Amino acid sequence: MVYPSFLDTPIENHALGRDGSIAKHPRSMIGNMRSAEWMAERIDQGLQRRKRWILPDPLSRFGSLLWRIAPALYLRQVRKRFGNELR
Repeated sequence: MVYPSFLDTPIENHALGRDGSIAKHPRSMIGNMRSAEWMAERIDQGLQRRKRWILPDPLSRFGSLLWRIAPALYLRQVRKRFGNELR
């Protein structure tokens, strides 16, 4: 399983808002923007090492840990940070 975080892709051209039309709000992001090439290298390294999970940066690792030990807290924080985009 790969947890890629935020990749520099043209998702703004295709992301949909809550009503199904093209999203009008800017991309939400936490942490650093990474290139698709950077992520592909991390995936390749993980596959070579036969990793079950690929968590490329500290924020991904923290989110994964928080989800496992306190899923309700994780969901509250995600909703607080990103929920307004879906309202």
